[in-house]
Order: sequence, then structure tokens, then C-alpha cells
Amino acid sequence: MKLLLLTSMLLLPFLSLQAFAEPVTCKVDEVIDGNTFTCIGGQKIYIWGIDAPNVAPLVSDEEAQKNNGNKAKEYLTSYIKGKDLICHIKGMRKEGIVAQCINDLKVKSYDIAVPLFNSGYVKELEDITKGYYRKGKYPRGL
Repeated sequence: MKLLLLTSMLLLPFLSLQAFAEPVTCKVDEVIDGNTFTCIGGQKIYIWGIDAPNVAPLVSDEEAQKNNGNKAKEYLTSYIKGKDLICHIKGMRKEGIVAQCINDLKVKSYDIAVPLFNSGYVKELEDITKGYYRKGKYPRGL
């Protein structure tokens, strides 16, 4: 019994990482803020490697206007709402998954965080990305 328990404990992290290998497809339902959205079906996705200013109800509408939170949300909404994405899971949060997503165009796919970062409305989390967006080293697809 102890051997079975020990084996399970050793394999569990490996099995969890295996689940990250398969991309998730998502049709965007709602944009929550400049770096978070939900898919049809309710899955919440945080965009890997970027951080956007807060929007209401986390801050007042006035603060969200001043810190560009509303602009970041509007930009992301215009960019992905209703679109099909392919998301490569990078990690998990209590409320959802953290993923690097590309648009689902067969000819010209790209990381959706790139235009967000280039817009200036969001900042790169360089401790996580190691300058991936700032250095412009990203491929078209993932």
C-alpha cells in the first residue's frame, strides 16, 4: 500500500504536466480585463506573460480610466471577442488557466499578447517571460 501511495505521489506531477502538452481550443465569450477572458463554456484564461491594469469592480471606474485599464480591456475585446483561439497551457491558477494563445487562422497565426504588449496598455512580466515580448523574438505560431 505504501509503495502504491509513493508511486502515485511521484507520478501525479508528471501526469499533470502531460495535460499541459495538449493545446485548448477556445471561442472567446467575454473579455474580463486587458489580460483575462472566458471561453464559451465558462473556462477562464489568463494570458501568459503580461499584466494589465485593473478595471472595475477591483478599482473605481475613475481609476480604471486613469490607469488605462479600460483601454486595455477595450483593445483586447476588439481584438479577440468571438474569435477562435488555440491556447497552450503554461500553468494553473485557482480561478482558471494561464495560457499563451494564438489566433486560429490557418495562414497567419500569431501570439495574441504581442499586439497587446505593443499597444503599451499592458506590461510584460519579464521575471516569467525573460523578455520574450520586449526582445521581439516570438514566432508567428507557437
